[in-house]
Amino acid sequence: MTTRTWFAHLTVDLLIAACVLPSAGCGHRQSSVPVATGPQPVSPTISVSSATQPILASITPASSTKTAPVKTYRCPIADIQFDYPADWEQDKAKTAVFAISPTLPSSSVCSLNLDVPKLPWHPPGMISVGMVADGYEDDLKKNQMHDAVQQEDCSLNIPGAKARRITSTGHADGKTLIDIAVILIHADRVYILSADCDENTKDNTRKTLDSVVASLKWTK
Repeated sequence: MTTRTWFAHLTVDLLIAACVLPSAGCGHRQSSVPVATGPQPVSPTISVSSATQPILASITPASSTKTAPVKTYRCPIADIQFDYPADWEQDKAKTAVFAISPTLPSSSVCSLNLDVPKLPWHPPGMISVGMVADGYEDDLKKNQMHDAVQQEDCSLNIPGAKARRITSTGHADGKTLIDIAVILIHADRVYILSADCDENTKDNTRKTLDSVVASLKWTK
């Protein structure tokens, strides 16, 4: 998803939570809470390689792995790295720090994005995966798929992170749309890997997202 304002909801939730915690010092913090205006600046590097793309059993069981050309996305400032198919090209994005899609007919929908939002001040550990997921779903219904219905909500076993995957279906611009989001919290930072697809591209999109998540590495 290239346009996300869910962190505006998160800002309000965090301010309310901070006010009920005496140790948080709400009166002092309120005047200096940064407004979440977008993703953190990044200086990514991308390299091309040919490697086996692992699929974690807890994400998508697979009977075998296949060797395919991949590119590696590295973002030192966001402390994240992952592999993605070499035939998926980078797209422009309004808020996402990284966006890719395969070459498809204009009538098809298939894309994958990484958002690393700038968060408001909060006591360490206060942000939960559930809080982010709720805000994400609210924003999805408000700004893209007004009739979105959640089809999946499950926890994922991702080393070094708390993670949750939510899948929703609905309609946007007269088309049936499927939104898959993997929400991660690592080192008190939020990462959202989201994918948009339609019925014709859902299998390839889901496979690609699973492969990206399976290849995740934290650089710090």
